[in-house]
Amino acid sequence: MKIIKKKIKILLAVSLIITLLPNNSCVKDLLFQPHTTEISSELFWKTEDDAKFALYGAYYWIRPCFSRDYYFDGLGETMHATGTGALDGPDGYMSAVTPVPISGGGFNGGLQGVGSSFARYYQYLYAGINHTNYVIDNVRDKMLPEVNPNDEALKERLEAIIGEARLLRGLCYFRLISFWGDVPGIWNVVNSNAEVALISRSPIAVIKDSIIADFSYAAEKLPDRSGIHGRMSKPAAIAMRGKMNLYWASWKNFGWTELRGFTQDKAEAKLYYAAAAADFLDVAENPAYGAGGQNPLQLFRNGAPGECDPLGKAENLPNYYYLFTSEANGDDEFLFYFTHSGVFGGGQGEELLRVFAGRAHEGSQGQLVPHLEIVNRYQSIITGDYCEPYIMINENDSPEDRIEFYEAENSAGNPKTYENRDYRMKSTLFWNFERSRGFNDLIDEGWNVYLYAAIQGGRQGTVSDDDRVSFYGFEPDPENRDPLRWNFSDRSHYGLLSRKFVRNTYGLRRSEGDYNWPMVRLADVYLMYAEASNFAEEGPNAKAIELVNRVRARGALPPLLDKYTTDMETFFKHAVEQERVIELMFEGHRSFDIRRWRKVEEVWGPPYGDGRRYYSVWGVQRRHQFNNRPQSDYQRAYIFQIPQIERDRNPNLSQNDVWN
Repeated sequence: MKIIKKKIKILLAVSLIITLLPNNSCVKDLLFQPHTTEISSELFWKTEDDAKFALYGAYYWIRPCFSRDYYFDGLGETMHATGTGALDGPDGYMSAVTPVPISGGGFNGGLQGVGSSFARYYQYLYAGINHTNYVIDNVRDKMLPEVNPNDEALKERLEAIIGEARLLRGLCYFRLISFWGDVPGIWNVVNSNAEVALISRSPIAVIKDSIIADFSYAAEKLPDRSGIHGRMSKPAAIAMRGKMNLYWASWKNFGWTELRGFTQDKAEAKLYYAAAAADFLDVAENPAYGAGGQNPLQLFRNGAPGECDPLGKAENLPNYYYLFTSEANGDDEFLFYFTHSGVFGGGQGEELLRVFAGRAHEGSQGQLVPHLEIVNRYQSIITGDYCEPYIMINENDSPEDRIEFYEAENSAGNPKTYENRDYRMKSTLFWNFERSRGFNDLIDEGWNVYLYAAIQGGRQGTVSDDDRVSFYGFEPDPENRDPLRWNFSDRSHYGLLSRKFVRNTYGLRRSEGDYNWPMVRLADVYLMYAEASNFAEEGPNAKAIELVNRVRARGALPPLLDKYTTDMETFFKHAVEQERVIELMFEGHRSFDIRRWRKVEEVWGPPYGDGRRYYSVWGVQRRHQFNNRPQSDYQRAYIFQIPQIERDRNPNLSQNDVWN
């Protein structure tokens, strides 16, 4: 035990030595100086446990740079980030040791005007890179040469540790180039500020090649199955390599005119699409990666839809709901993920309940809420096609007219409008009269019924709770008649709240969750294969259609209609993009997809246009984005500003043209 405690102390010392100072640049004052009272790192790199502890330190640093990616959905059109906590993003509510990489992020403006908000994120991604370089260099240079030539097993385990570190390093660089394009390349431990103080930006192609090399090394060295919770395996590395190939293909296919020197090349794009498809198909079909090394990986609960209670009930929720609770931790669907301990006061719990739930769940804050129009994306389990668009109420209607509206077949406020839809809707959203288990101070408080607009704008008295209930036959339990228990919509501006990530079990507070945050899921791999192969072959192949249908099946949807598989563009819009919106809702992918597909103008309208308006069930405009905005706003949505604080300290760090 004393040895373990000593190693933990050394690990923390090493971690602090290579940590970025919170208010300094990644190219100046890069390192904490080691304290003279600490044990020298020369005494540390002796055993395999030393290497593991250092690797865990890298995980610990890098996790908060990615484990709150859900905030990035606030940069898309499907979700509204609300409240100061959401604006801070991952910047608050962390332990003193864990880095807090994003501040003043501006997640609630879509992609309008946010590109200058991520200076600290840039900085801490480089801190993560420095942590991984520290592991890579020391294990490679200090430990591998000392391994007994006859101990091949130890050599392989140490190389696997290097592989994990390189996987994490590639992840950091991947995120950097996705936002900023060309970025400085640093692939070794930095020993002094002078080594990087004047480093220029490396061309994005150079960084891309290094990322692919990191992922390829990890794919070669990591085991087919990890066997250790929280550790990465070969399929994770291959999936990430495929994703890098896919993004590069997207940029080459659709162009990236805002990045100086970047050239669109559709022929090159097809090569990278094909490479991405090959990687994704390997992950999806290779029997070595599944249980027992004899079956391919499977979706959670074999992709079965499970049970789905009728409107207003929630004793039995679809399997998709449980995919986003701790019941799914360790499942094969999760290829690349970051763990959370859920320990009270440990600074390692996830914040999903606080961010997504309402007040009835440990006083949570509902910082991320879905836009009402996402409802129109959920298809019918009967027809397999889109449903008729909902209609909204006129806020100036009389109470009698409003009652009639609520009874209307296609009213956004009528729960019956949402019957017989994709099971993932029931798993993802709350709408009028949907229920969940409420809890406070770790105690179960029974069923709480969601009712939109019960307290907004004094409208509570227009239609009584009893009347609203009688319309639809949803009689609440007697203990739920308290209006405060009825309403937990105080942060919902549109008429919906998220059920996804909102656990139905008590015993942990809102910031003590233990859910593993997924970076790549198997369903994501299926959809990325469908995308990559579709563009590589200029139309969907049978395997692409099959994999999309596997994803749809978990929502109890019929197979894709033939009309949506006729050609490349139709399949992309109604299979790939459609399923990515529904399947990956709230997981932080949408804004990245919009940018790599160059859809900012399509989603929010052209420059100097009316933009996009978002309304509530009551027909009240709640949000208006890209209204009469110049071309420069759109250009800046595609590429972010190199942080000015970095350029002030490094004159060789050029700025992206649209920010000059």
